[in-house]
Amino acid sequence: MILGGYREGREELPRVFKLSVTRLGVASERENFLVSIHEEGTAITWQRKVELESSLLSSLQTDSDALKLWSLNQALTVKQATQTAQRLGKQLYKCFIGRKGAEYLHHALGNTRATAFLLDLDETVQGWPWELLLAPSEPLAL
Repeated sequence: MILGGYREGREELPRVFKLSVTRLGVASERENFLVSIHEEGTAITWQRKVELESSLLSSLQTDSDALKLWSLNQALTVKQATQTAQRLGKQLYKCFIGRKGAEYLHHALGNTRATAFLLDLDETVQGWPWELLLAPSEPLAL
C-alpha cells in the first residue's frame, strides 16, 4: 500500500521505477537481454531488446571485478577506481538503458525525480555494481 496524494498541501506519492534486465537464450558470441522500465502503480512499461557482444560483457565484468578488488584494498588507486566506476556506470547506462530509455525516463519523470529504483536483474549480471548507473547528466540514484 502506498499512502499519499496529489492534492495541494499533501506529500506527493512515491515514484518508484523498476528496472528489469533478463537474459534471453543461451550464451554465445552475442548475448541478448530484455530490458524493461516500469513505474510502479502505472500500466505503462517501456521495453527494449539489447544485444551485446561477449567482448563488451567481458569488459564490464573486468571493470566490475577491479572495483571489487579495490574495495578490498587489493587493486587500483583511488583515481583509477574513480575513473573505472565512472566508465562502468556510463557503459551500463549506455548498454542497457540507452537513448530511448533516457527519453522514456525524461518523459515519465518530467521535472520530478524518482523516489527509488527497484532492480530486478538476471543472475548473470546481478553481481555488477548497478548503483553506478550514470545518466549523461546525473546518477539515476544517490
